[in-house]
Amino acid sequence: MSALDYEELVRELFPRLTGGIRWGLERTRALLSAVGDPHTAYATIHVGGTNGKGSVAATIAGILHAAGHRTGLYSSPHLTTFRERIRIDGTPIEEAALLAAAERLWPHIRATEPSFFEATTAIGFLALADAGVDVAVIEVGLGGRLDATNVIAPVLSVLTNVSLDHVQLLGNTVEEVAREKAGIIKPATPVITAETDPVVLEIFRARTQELGTTLDVMPESEPQDVEVTAAGTVLTVATEHYGAVRLRTPLIGAHQARNVALAVRAVDRLEDRLRPDAAAIVEGTAAVDWPGRLQLVQSADTTWLYDVAHNEAGVHVLVEALGRLALPRPL
Repeated sequence: MSALDYEELVRELFPRLTGGIRWGLERTRALLSAVGDPHTAYATIHVGGTNGKGSVAATIAGILHAAGHRTGLYSSPHLTTFRERIRIDGTPIEEAALLAAAERLWPHIRATEPSFFEATTAIGFLALADAGVDVAVIEVGLGGRLDATNVIAPVLSVLTNVSLDHVQLLGNTVEEVAREKAGIIKPATPVITAETDPVVLEIFRARTQELGTTLDVMPESEPQDVEVTAAGTVLTVATEHYGAVRLRTPLIGAHQARNVALAVRAVDRLEDRLRPDAAAIVEGTAAVDWPGRLQLVQSADTTWLYDVAHNEAGVHVLVEALGRLALPRPL
């Protein structure tokens, strides 16, 4: 690639979607190795699961940014612009920075012929290193075990929950899906989850025991004192280092209260050099901007709702949340 502009880059990348999903980590590893393994230049937190992983990842990133860390966030898919997939301190990457990373990788992309997600993951990891982040929150794309993001060696692995999704790729039972999600668990890397299903938890426990690490299960009773309105959600989270903290998030719903609680418990597990203080927890959760998740937009005479729920579990959560909100009609 030589002197392509942003629109040309996107046109070059998106045809790779037609090639479908290609399982395996070897192509992503080869791309990153060709540019000096940039993903090893910063600490990473890996966030997987079926639903809520984007909200959890965004909340963790917001808290770390509020604590003064130069923070990266790699997530997918995007809503309106490809640049949303790579965020620096909460802001989508600039076109020039994205192009600089893509240009360095493009000869290797041409030679390796990776999938769309493999190519964009390598570009994202290089762009985060170029931006000088000291910590990055990495959201799994699909599954976990063979997802392109699983080349990282994180300081913490976070698993939100497991339900049936992408069954043609991940398996027809919750147990099969759980084994794929558990593939992001790494040796000696702590794991935290909000899962409550005993069958899934047993799969997670077996994997952590096999790899010699620990599993922290967030109690089903957490968080406490949840209040949900159309303006956001208020909750109380209690952790080892922070004690009981009252928090507000613009994210709406009891499910988002649980996502925020998981994010807070996750940062509570970080080593001292990365762990935020309580003030950053409050500031970071209050400033989360994660559109398309029970997002309400008021026009002159109508309330519009935008939500990216795309599987049965996600739709159930959406319907339950709407039932608890006193929203104007028409909706």
